Amino acid sequence: MSDHPITIAQLKQAVSDGSLWPTVSALSFDSLTRVGTVLADMHNDNTFDGISYFEALPVAEFSNRDRSRIAHVIEGFLSKIRDTTERVVSLVHSLGDSASDNLAYHIGQGFEAWLAANSAQIHQVANIITETDRDSEFLGTVLQAWRATAPSEALNAAISLSKSKWPAIRRQATYMLGAFEYSEGNETLAVERLSDLVSSDDPQNQRAAAFAIIRLLERQTDKSAQLIAKLEEAADRSNENVRDELIAGLAYHRGAFPPPLRTKVLTLMKTVQSDHARTLDLVDAALCSMDIDRERHLVFETLTAILSQEKGAPPLKKFDSLVHKIQTSAGDAHGWYVTHWLLGGEYRICSQLDAFFPPSDKSIYDFQLDGFRLSDTEIFYFAHKIYAYLMFNHGPAVSLLSACLASLKQERRKLLEKDITSFWLRNYPTDLDLFNKVSDAYPNKGSKPRLNGCSNRSPATKHRYMLCHEIGRCSRPRWSGVCKRKSPKNATNRSAE
Repeated sequence: MSDHPITIAQLKQAVSDGSLWPTVSALSFDSLTRVGTVLADMHNDNTFDGISYFEALPVAEFSNRDRSRIAHVIEGFLSKIRDTTERVVSLVHSLGDSASDNLAYHIGQGFEAWLAANSAQIHQVANIITETDRDSEFLGTVLQAWRATAPSEALNAAISLSKSKWPAIRRQATYMLGAFEYSEGNETLAVERLSDLVSSDDPQNQRAAAFAIIRLLERQTDKSAQLIAKLEEAADRSNENVRDELIAGLAYHRGAFPPPLRTKVLTLMKTVQSDHARTLDLVDAALCSMDIDRERHLVFETLTAILSQEKGAPPLKKFDSLVHKIQTSAGDAHGWYVTHWLLGGEYRICSQLDAFFPPSDKSIYDFQLDGFRLSDTEIFYFAHKIYAYLMFNHGPAVSLLSACLASLKQERRKLLEKDITSFWLRNYPTDLDLFNKVSDAYPNKGSKPRLNGCSNRSPATKHRYMLCHEIGRCSRPRWSGVCKRKSPKNATNRSAE
């Protein structure tokens, strides 16, 4: 151990004087697993009874820091220990009964290494676990190791143990039916058992089977029609016991879902309500995993249905991952989604669209309306929706209003210019600068009216002249580029209809 800040002699001294853990807890983090293997060597040559020591160690009373550190020591110790199978299994369960998730993970890693080094003992380990009148979180580790040495025996054991009275044993055996690698045509028994479990009346069996089926389907090239049909049935029934597994599968294991099954899960997602916090997180992950450009209509339709529910509709902010992905997209997705929702006019959604922009956003955007093929009437309707719902996000609002102007022919454009002037600029006169920024940044956007006597002026100056003239704030344009205005007497802000 010359590469670590403690020697074997010092470890032995710490063992003999009872200061082992205080000594080990002060070591560098990257040395702890190696310390565990040295303690295993000391146990193996009878210098130190490591099993008794770790069984008596009050890990539950340790600080978070010390629990994290002891986890690495235990992993190293378990990986190299030599003792009776009964004592090793007893230690694993003793440590695992009160373990945090982090400690349980490292116990599992150490136990897996021990099983790999003692493959001849796997059958005995399985017998000890199943014949002891207790549950076990480590059966899956045993079955996985067993599968590597005796596939048929491991499969039969998993099928049998999926009927256990102990929930953790039953759950892990079911998981393994989906995790095993099968030779061609060799998974028939697993498919039959998983089909029975997902169709059973037991909610835990249904969830575990759905989890296993999704992972098995993901690996299959020729996907099991029987298993797909079982998941489709569960989705059609809106089975809440497997709903989260289906949505999580779509989020993280999309390869398991052929198009018809995928469509059914998306339909299932449309009914998720605000009181299902964990499920909403999974829906957010599933939608975020989709291509917001190529699959935009599917994403839009699904999220709109969720947000438009008559009762229990969750707020848009619950889908923060998806919102962020749309907000930061490189293409036109940002404007496309916002425009579609504004055109839809659904109050419950439109009133939340500020979630797509920073607070009081005054940035300008290159929003496009060409692809929507809006009629003149629809463009005027759209402009009024912008007035109503984006009044706290002036940059996006002006960018969209400029896109509206650019979509109209001259005569109709003049009418919209007057409309914008009479409402928006009367309420927010300084936004004239934002209109000019849009015109300067995107020359094909916005209004470029042909004013008499102004043919030699720049488009931005013409734009400013026209708007100032319409709003009645000044008698002539100031060529410095600044138009000073006095608020009309008794003027009050008007709200959009």
